[in-house]
Amino acid sequence: MTPPDHPIRFLLVDDLEENLLALASLLKRDGLDFHTAKSGEEALELMLVHDYALALLDVQMPGMDGFELAEIMRANDRSRHIPIIFVTASTAGVSRRFRGYEAGAVDFIQKPIEADVLRSKANVFFDLYDQRRQIVAQRDELAAQRDELSALTEALQSAHRQKNRFLAVLGHELRNPIAALAAGVQLLEKREGTDAAHKIRTGMDRSLKHVTRLIEDLLDIARIEQGKISLKQERIHLQEVLAFAVETAQPAVEAGRHSLRLSITSEPIWLKADPARVAQIIGNLLG
Repeated sequence: MTPPDHPIRFLLVDDLEENLLALASLLKRDGLDFHTAKSGEEALELMLVHDYALALLDVQMPGMDGFELAEIMRANDRSRHIPIIFVTASTAGVSRRFRGYEAGAVDFIQKPIEADVLRSKANVFFDLYDQRRQIVAQRDELAAQRDELSALTEALQSAHRQKNRFLAVLGHELRNPIAALAAGVQLLEKREGTDAAHKIRTGMDRSLKHVTRLIEDLLDIARIEQGKISLKQERIHLQEVLAFAVETAQPAVEAGRHSLRLSITSEPIWLKADPARVAQIIGNLLG
């Protein structure tokens, strides 16, 4: 379909050049693009590459006449929708008119042509064609908007799902360090002033830093919606991170009346990694 801002194409078919010029002159108006053909064969070639709002066909032409051309047009998917008006110099009897309408004509124009009648009839088809183009353009625009809205809705739904998963995981992981902090507070009350107090405070400080990191994750809404994990890599001692993760999970282990035994080399293992993420991995495995 031709875009609405393009001219409306109109096909004139007559074997006489002077008739083509006269018809084009009678129907001339802004926004019309006249295509002319002097034979049925030439007209068919034009219809293979162009869409037309109306075809004005001379009935009496050498070789393929107007009726034969109309019948071929109606048999072709590309041209069957084109309205046809026949132009004839002879008196169109009932049988002749019947053949014309049977071939797909919407009307007959008798020569000599009355200019106002021809313009009035042709303008109806030009306006209908233009309205149809506008409707198709609006439909395509609405379809594009619908596709954009659908994509946006899917993106929002995906972000919402990612956020829910992210929050669920972090919410679960906050329990262990908070439980470790609570246990540390209870131990401090019992062992304040002893050598063990310093060790307890050190463990609580590690737990507090871990909780702070997880809360930062919760507050980073943009990253949550994208489902991305931030990494703060540094050189870490794996045994130390493992000890912290086990210490953090210990209250849950004891609450479940489980026992946990570790077997790990005494040789230091150094990694370039994010200590909080490694602790999360170990904590999730223990959980």
